[in-house]
Amino acid sequence: MTNIKELLGSNIKAYRRNLGISQAKLAEMVDMATNYLGLIEAGKKFPSADMIERIAVALRIDTPDLFTISPVQQDWKESILLKMNALLENELKSLRLGKSEFIKKLINNHDKENNESESEKFCDFSSHLP
Repeated sequence: MTNIKELLGSNIKAYRRNLGISQAKLAEMVDMATNYLGLIEAGKKFPSADMIERIAVALRIDTPDLFTISPVQQDWKESILLKMNALLENELKSLRLGKSEFIKKLINNHDKENNESESEKFCDFSSHLP
């Protein structure tokens, strides 16, 4: 189970990334050292109530949102996957390969290097491709 420091830290990080704000920028916005913000996001330190409120204001959210399991965390992951997919599509156009063909080649190379079969993992992964 996630403790409250880890939950707070991961939510701050998720909301910050969702806004496209760097750790340094958020730290500056709330008048905090960047390394301390990093420790908070890692779940190693817990800020004061005043600091939590300043962070929420800077992230444009209600303070209680920092303590709930948030859909923004999932949205951020999906956003990254969509960006990776777009980059992959652009690269594959230049190689004249389809995504599935390219991924199969990657998996086959991995199989050869590691003497294992990844076909089941590919089937699971490929079902998530757009």
